[in-house]
Amino acid sequence: MLKLEDNTKALFRLGDSYFQTEKFDDALIYLAKANKNRPNDLKIKALLKETKEKIAWEEKFFVKKSPTKI
Repeated sequence: MLKLEDNTKALFRLGDSYFQTEKFDDALIYLAKANKNRPNDLKIKALLKETKEKIAWEEKFFVKKSPTKI
């Protein structure tokens, strides 16, 4: 049986799905794993770079709310 960690195409598709739904932190996890499996794949590299840029942009312009203390 094929494990998810070994299936680069599945990892990329999961990462892309999370990217398309703007869940960039989740996308980063799967795209990084896909990139580790296939470090010379330009499609993976491009989406990984764009994901990192989106995360950096969000961190710069949006303050994450911390839990409210009661």
